Amino acid sequence: MGGINHMFLLYIDESGDDGFPGSSDSFINTAIQVQSENWNSIDKKFNNFRRKLATSSKLPYHLELHVNNIIGRKSPYTSLSMTDDEIKNLIRDTAKIISGLDILCTSIVVDKTRLNKSVNIFDIGVHHLVNRINTTISVKYKSLSFKEKSFLIFCDQGRISNWETLVSSMKKQNVLYNAKSSKQEIFKLNKLIEDPIQRDSRKSNFLQIADFIVTIFNKYHQLAVLNRTFRSRMAFIDLDFITEILEILKPVLNLDATKDRKHYGAVYFPKIKNTT
Repeated sequence: MGGINHMFLLYIDESGDDGFPGSSDSFINTAIQVQSENWNSIDKKFNNFRRKLATSSKLPYHLELHVNNIIGRKSPYTSLSMTDDEIKNLIRDTAKIISGLDILCTSIVVDKTRLNKSVNIFDIGVHHLVNRINTTISVKYKSLSFKEKSFLIFCDQGRISNWETLVSSMKKQNVLYNAKSSKQEIFKLNKLIEDPIQRDSRKSNFLQIADFIVTIFNKYHQLAVLNRTFRSRMAFIDLDFITEILEILKPVLNLDATKDRKHYGAVYFPKIKNTT
């Protein structure tokens, strides 16, 4: 049982571009990394926050914190009749509590506008995210033993079969580009134990936190990278506000995930060139 207290738990959520008409322009994955011995204390802290939020806002404790649907005032959040400012304050308060948690958030942004339509977007997003997690744990926690660097993946319902199939394939053959040797090599995904585990986001604070982060990066991508503006009910969400939220979240963002520090640690595929 040695080292079991240091197992890493990864809660992963995904987001597409549903703030604009037509097909999605991006696929974004966010992983919330937490050490198993901290799980209970963080879960309790977030539960306490949700109880306080229920008294200071219109969001009931029993209702899932699904921030994208709250912003878009989709069912069942329509009945809450929240104003633009109330939604912004809810987002600020949530960002502040998340920024103080002992977690690490890694995000992968797959920009569909710069890829061939025949490419499997899901495979690209998951492949890059899982390998980035594997690398982060190996590099950031060098003092831990091999067993202490093991991790489990928890994901939302819906695409569990896709996750299982892809991760199983990656365990057998995980081909990556090695910058040192300047060629493609097989890297072992041997720190990931067990198949991805399905969880109901309505019952998981960590999946709701992942949903919050991935939604913020989704809005950032649309506003800052694709230079778009939101319409109608979401028009009150602008780049200044999303940047404010990302600045609050900085303490928990994996800024070392990429050398490009301009996008709050989000790893872009394809890589963004000549950004300002």
